[in-house]
Amino acid sequence: MLHKNTVIAPCFYGKKFKNVSSKNGNGGAIYFNAFKQSLTVERTDFVDTYTIKEGSKGGAICVEYTQDDMPVKIIGCTFDGTKSGFGGAIYVNWASLTSDITIDDCTFKNIYVSNNGDAIYIDNAYKNKVSITDCTFTECYSYYIHNAFTLYLDVGTLDCINNVINFTNPEKSDGCIYLSNPVTCVIKECTFKNYRFDESDTDIRVSGGIHCTLCPNLISILIEKNTFDHVEGNNLGRVLLISEIEKGTVTYYNNTIKNCPAGGPLIRIVFKYDISD
Repeated sequence: MLHKNTVIAPCFYGKKFKNVSSKNGNGGAIYFNAFKQSLTVERTDFVDTYTIKEGSKGGAICVEYTQDDMPVKIIGCTFDGTKSGFGGAIYVNWASLTSDITIDDCTFKNIYVSNNGDAIYIDNAYKNKVSITDCTFTECYSYYIHNAFTLYLDVGTLDCINNVINFTNPEKSDGCIYLSNPVTCVIKECTFKNYRFDESDTDIRVSGGIHCTLCPNLISILIEKNTFDHVEGNNLGRVLLISEIEKGTVTYYNNTIKNCPAGGPLIRIVFKYDISD
Protein backbone atom coordinates (compact mmCIF):
# COMPACT_ATOMS: atom_id res chain seq x y z
CA MET A 1 0.00 0.00 0.00
CA LEU A 2 1.28 3.43 -0.96
CA HIS A 3 -0.57 6.35 0.59
CA LYS A 4 -0.47 10.13 0.40
CA ASN A 5 2.62 10.49 2.61
CA THR A 6 4.81 8.37 0.33
CA VAL A 7 7.87 10.34 -0.81
CA ILE A 8 9.25 8.04 -3.52
CA ALA A 9 8.04 7.42 -7.04
CA PRO A 10 7.16 3.70 -6.95
CA CYS A 11 8.13 1.42 -9.83
CA PHE A 12 7.33 -2.28 -9.94
CA TYR A 13 9.32 -4.19 -12.58
CA GLY A 14 9.49 -7.93 -13.17
CA LYS A 15 7.55 -8.83 -10.02
CA LYS A 16 4.96 -11.53 -9.38
CA PHE A 17 2.01 -11.33 -7.02
CA LYS A 18 0.17 -14.60 -6.43
CA ASN A 19 -2.71 -15.51 -4.11
CA VAL A 20 -2.66 -12.22 -2.25
CA SER A 21 -5.66 -10.15 -1.22
CA SER A 22 -6.88 -6.97 0.37
CA LYS A 23 -9.43 -8.15 2.91
CA ASN A 24 -10.60 -4.78 4.16
CA GLY A 25 -9.84 -2.34 1.37
CA ASN A 26 -9.02 -1.77 -2.29
CA GLY A 27 -6.24 -3.10 -4.51
CA GLY A 28 -5.68 -6.84 -4.21
CA ALA A 29 -1.92 -6.46 -4.69
CA ILE A 30 -1.17 -2.72 -5.09
CA TYR A 31 -3.03 0.22 -3.58
CA PHE A 32 -1.64 3.58 -4.70
CA ASN A 33 -2.71 6.85 -3.10
CA ALA A 34 0.41 9.03 -3.09
CA PHE A 35 0.70 12.81 -3.27
CA LYS A 36 2.86 14.18 -6.12
CA GLN A 37 4.03 10.74 -7.22
CA SER A 38 3.78 8.75 -10.43
CA LEU A 39 3.22 5.01 -10.62
CA THR A 40 4.89 2.57 -13.03
CA VAL A 41 4.08 -1.15 -13.09
CA GLU A 42 5.97 -3.04 -15.80
CA ARG A 43 6.45 -6.72 -16.74
CA THR A 44 4.67 -7.80 -13.56
CA ASP A 45 2.33 -10.77 -13.14
CA PHE A 46 -0.80 -10.76 -10.98
CA VAL A 47 -2.21 -14.25 -10.41
CA ASP A 48 -5.32 -14.88 -8.30
CA THR A 49 -5.11 -11.55 -6.50
CA TYR A 50 -8.40 -10.21 -5.20
CA THR A 51 -10.35 -7.96 -2.88
CA ILE A 52 -12.94 -9.25 -0.45
CA LYS A 53 -14.99 -6.34 0.89
CA GLU A 54 -18.29 -5.69 -0.90
CA GLY A 55 -17.92 -2.84 -3.38
CA SER A 56 -14.13 -2.89 -3.23
CA LYS A 57 -12.01 -1.80 -6.19
CA GLY A 58 -9.14 -3.19 -8.21
CA GLY A 59 -8.55 -6.93 -8.01
CA ALA A 60 -4.83 -6.36 -8.71
CA ILE A 61 -4.23 -2.58 -8.78
CA CYS A 62 -6.19 0.32 -7.34
CA VAL A 63 -5.09 3.91 -8.00
CA GLU A 64 -6.90 6.76 -6.23
CA TYR A 65 -6.35 10.45 -5.65
CA THR A 66 -3.91 12.92 -6.97
CA GLN A 67 -4.11 16.61 -7.70
CA ASP A 68 -0.82 16.72 -9.55
CA ASP A 69 0.23 15.95 -13.08
CA MET A 70 1.85 12.60 -12.42
CA PRO A 71 1.37 9.71 -14.87
CA VAL A 72 0.21 6.16 -14.30
CA LYS A 73 1.86 3.52 -16.51
CA ILE A 74 0.93 -0.18 -16.56
CA ILE A 75 2.97 -1.90 -19.27
CA GLY A 76 3.54 -5.51 -20.31
CA CYS A 77 1.72 -7.01 -17.33
CA THR A 78 -0.36 -10.18 -17.02
CA PHE A 79 -3.55 -10.40 -14.97
CA ASP A 80 -4.86 -13.94 -14.45
CA GLY A 81 -7.73 -14.87 -12.16
CA THR A 82 -8.02 -11.51 -10.41
CA LYS A 83 -11.34 -10.52 -8.79
CA SER A 84 -12.99 -7.45 -7.30
CA GLY A 85 -16.19 -5.42 -7.02
CA PHE A 86 -15.27 -2.67 -9.49
CA GLY A 87 -12.39 -3.25 -11.90
CA GLY A 88 -11.64 -6.96 -11.79
CA ALA A 89 -7.96 -6.25 -12.51
CA ILE A 90 -7.44 -2.45 -12.51
CA TYR A 91 -9.34 0.43 -10.95
CA VAL A 92 -8.25 4.05 -11.44
CA ASN A 93 -9.95 7.13 -9.99
CA TRP A 94 -7.80 9.97 -11.22
CA ALA A 95 -8.55 13.60 -10.33
CA SER A 96 -5.39 15.24 -11.68
CA LEU A 97 -5.54 17.83 -14.42
CA THR A 98 -3.57 16.47 -17.36
CA SER A 99 -1.49 13.43 -16.41
CA ASP A 100 -1.60 10.42 -18.72
CA ILE A 101 -2.96 6.98 -17.88
CA THR A 102 -1.29 4.32 -20.02
CA ILE A 103 -2.17 0.62 -20.14
CA ASP A 104 -0.14 -1.07 -22.87
CA ASP A 105 0.74 -4.60 -24.00
CA CYS A 106 -1.09 -6.30 -21.13
CA THR A 107 -2.91 -9.63 -20.98
CA PHE A 108 -6.13 -10.09 -19.01
CA LYS A 109 -7.68 -13.53 -18.61
CA ASN A 110 -10.13 -15.30 -16.32
CA ILE A 111 -11.07 -12.05 -14.60
CA TYR A 112 -14.23 -11.68 -12.51
CA VAL A 113 -16.09 -8.67 -11.14
CA SER A 114 -19.24 -8.36 -9.05
CA ASN A 115 -20.27 -4.90 -10.30
CA ASN A 116 -18.72 -3.37 -13.43
CA GLY A 117 -15.48 -3.06 -15.30
CA ASP A 118 -14.76 -6.76 -15.77
CA ALA A 119 -11.08 -5.99 -16.40
CA ILE A 120 -10.63 -2.19 -16.14
CA TYR A 121 -12.65 0.56 -14.47
CA ILE A 122 -11.45 4.18 -14.92
CA ASP A 123 -13.44 6.93 -13.24
CA ASN A 124 -13.34 10.75 -13.19
CA ALA A 125 -10.60 10.98 -15.84
CA TYR A 126 -12.28 13.89 -17.62
CA LYS A 127 -9.12 15.86 -18.42
CA ASN A 128 -6.63 13.02 -18.71
CA LYS A 129 -5.41 11.22 -21.79
CA VAL A 130 -6.14 7.53 -21.38
CA SER A 131 -4.35 5.05 -23.67
CA ILE A 132 -5.29 1.36 -23.76
CA THR A 133 -3.26 -0.26 -26.50
CA ASP A 134 -2.11 -3.71 -27.67
CA CYS A 135 -3.96 -5.53 -24.88
CA THR A 136 -5.80 -8.86 -24.91
CA PHE A 137 -8.89 -9.55 -22.82
CA THR A 138 -10.07 -13.16 -22.68
CA GLU A 139 -12.78 -14.58 -20.41
CA CYS A 140 -13.37 -11.39 -18.43
CA TYR A 141 -16.79 -11.86 -16.84
CA SER A 142 -19.19 -10.46 -14.28
CA TYR A 143 -20.97 -12.60 -11.74
CA TYR A 144 -24.21 -11.19 -13.18
CA ILE A 145 -24.09 -12.60 -16.71
CA HIS A 146 -24.52 -10.19 -19.66
CA ASN A 147 -24.73 -7.17 -17.33
CA ALA A 148 -21.31 -5.46 -17.21
CA PHE A 149 -18.53 -4.25 -19.52
CA THR A 150 -14.94 -5.37 -19.94
CA LEU A 151 -13.81 -1.74 -20.06
CA TYR A 152 -15.80 0.83 -18.07
CA LEU A 153 -14.33 4.21 -18.99
CA ASP A 154 -15.44 7.57 -17.60
CA VAL A 155 -12.81 9.50 -19.56
CA GLY A 156 -12.39 12.60 -21.70
CA THR A 157 -9.61 11.66 -24.12
CA LEU A 158 -9.16 8.04 -25.13
CA ASP A 159 -6.91 6.07 -27.47
CA CYS A 160 -8.18 2.48 -27.57
CA ILE A 161 -6.07 0.86 -30.28
CA ASN A 162 -5.26 -2.70 -31.36
CA ASN A 163 -6.97 -4.50 -28.48
CA VAL A 164 -8.82 -7.83 -28.50
CA ILE A 165 -11.86 -8.54 -26.33
CA ASN A 166 -12.96 -12.16 -26.70
CA PHE A 167 -15.50 -14.26 -24.85
CA THR A 168 -15.11 -17.91 -25.81
CA ASN A 169 -18.41 -18.75 -24.10
CA PRO A 170 -21.17 -16.47 -25.44
CA GLU A 171 -23.57 -17.82 -22.80
CA LYS A 172 -21.53 -16.06 -20.09
CA SER A 173 -20.35 -13.05 -22.05
CA ASP A 174 -20.67 -9.37 -21.15
CA GLY A 175 -20.38 -6.12 -23.07
CA CYS A 176 -17.11 -4.67 -24.37
CA ILE A 177 -16.74 -0.89 -23.84
CA TYR A 178 -18.82 1.52 -21.79
CA LEU A 179 -17.76 5.10 -22.50
CA SER A 180 -19.04 8.08 -20.54
CA ASN A 181 -18.35 11.82 -20.93
CA PRO A 182 -16.05 11.51 -23.97
CA VAL A 183 -14.42 14.57 -25.51
CA THR A 184 -11.95 13.18 -28.08
CA CYS A 185 -11.87 9.42 -28.52
CA VAL A 186 -10.31 6.98 -30.96
CA ILE A 187 -11.28 3.29 -31.04
CA LYS A 188 -9.27 1.70 -33.80
CA GLU A 189 -8.09 -1.69 -35.06
CA CYS A 190 -9.73 -3.61 -32.20
CA THR A 191 -11.50 -6.97 -32.28
CA PHE A 192 -14.69 -7.61 -30.31
CA LYS A 193 -15.84 -11.23 -30.39
CA ASN A 194 -18.69 -13.33 -28.97
CA TYR A 195 -20.12 -10.61 -26.76
CA ARG A 196 -23.65 -10.03 -25.56
CA PHE A 197 -25.41 -7.66 -23.17
CA ASP A 198 -28.57 -8.30 -21.17
CA GLU A 199 -31.62 -7.46 -23.28
CA SER A 200 -34.32 -7.68 -20.65
CA ASP A 201 -36.49 -4.71 -19.65
CA THR A 202 -34.90 -1.34 -20.52
CA ASP A 203 -31.46 -2.89 -21.05
CA ILE A 204 -32.45 -3.38 -24.68
CA ARG A 205 -31.21 0.22 -25.09
CA VAL A 206 -27.70 -0.72 -23.98
CA SER A 207 -25.17 -1.84 -26.59
CA GLY A 208 -22.92 -4.75 -25.84
CA GLY A 209 -20.29 -3.49 -28.27
CA ILE A 210 -19.42 0.18 -27.79
CA HIS A 211 -21.93 1.97 -25.60
CA CYS A 212 -21.39 5.71 -25.32
CA THR A 213 -23.58 7.97 -23.22
CA LEU A 214 -23.55 11.49 -21.75
CA CYS A 215 -21.76 13.51 -24.43
CA PRO A 216 -22.19 17.22 -23.52
CA ASN A 217 -18.58 18.12 -24.38
CA LEU A 218 -18.00 15.84 -27.33
CA ILE A 219 -15.58 17.03 -30.00
CA SER A 220 -15.05 13.81 -31.93
CA ILE A 221 -15.31 10.04 -31.80
CA LEU A 222 -13.48 7.97 -34.43
CA ILE A 223 -14.37 4.29 -34.78
CA GLU A 224 -12.16 2.83 -37.50
CA LYS A 225 -10.96 -0.55 -38.78
CA ASN A 226 -12.48 -2.59 -35.94
CA THR A 227 -13.92 -6.09 -36.25
CA PHE A 228 -17.17 -7.12 -34.57
CA ASP A 229 -17.48 -10.89 -34.75
CA HIS A 230 -20.54 -12.91 -33.66
CA VAL A 231 -22.74 -10.33 -31.94
CA GLU A 232 -25.90 -11.71 -30.36
CA GLY A 233 -28.99 -10.15 -28.78
CA ASN A 234 -31.92 -7.90 -29.59
CA ASN A 235 -30.37 -4.72 -28.23
CA LEU A 236 -30.89 -1.47 -30.12
CA GLY A 237 -27.36 -0.99 -31.41
CA ARG A 238 -25.58 -4.29 -30.89
CA VAL A 239 -22.33 -2.96 -32.38
CA LEU A 240 -22.52 0.73 -31.51
CA LEU A 241 -24.90 2.90 -29.51
CA ILE A 242 -24.19 6.59 -28.89
CA SER A 243 -26.85 8.57 -27.06
CA GLU A 244 -27.50 12.16 -26.02
CA ILE A 245 -25.13 13.76 -28.49
CA GLU A 246 -25.31 17.55 -28.19
CA LYS A 247 -22.48 18.48 -30.57
CA GLY A 248 -19.30 17.15 -32.16
CA THR A 249 -18.68 14.54 -34.83
CA VAL A 250 -18.93 10.77 -34.97
CA THR A 251 -16.91 8.98 -37.67
CA TYR A 252 -17.59 5.30 -38.28
CA TYR A 253 -15.23 4.10 -41.00
CA ASN A 254 -14.04 0.85 -42.56
CA ASN A 255 -15.21 -1.50 -39.79
CA THR A 256 -16.08 -5.18 -40.29
CA ILE A 257 -19.21 -6.84 -38.87
CA LYS A 258 -19.54 -10.57 -39.40
CA ASN A 259 -21.19 -13.78 -38.16
CA CYS A 260 -24.12 -11.93 -36.59
CA PRO A 261 -27.37 -13.88 -36.15
CA ALA A 262 -30.72 -12.14 -36.51
CA GLY A 263 -31.41 -9.64 -33.76
CA GLY A 264 -31.60 -5.97 -32.96
CA PRO A 265 -30.20 -3.19 -35.19
CA LEU A 266 -26.43 -3.06 -35.28
CA ILE A 267 -25.88 0.70 -35.00
CA ARG A 268 -27.95 3.33 -33.16
CA ILE A 269 -27.04 7.01 -32.76
CA VAL A 270 -29.35 9.35 -30.83
CA PHE A 271 -29.09 13.13 -30.70
CA LYS A 272 -30.25 15.02 -27.62
CA TYR A 273 -31.95 17.65 -29.76
CA ASP A 274 -33.64 17.59 -33.15
CA ILE A 275 -31.12 17.89 -35.96
CA SER A 276 -33.06 20.89 -37.24
CA ASP A 277 -32.23 22.73 -34.00
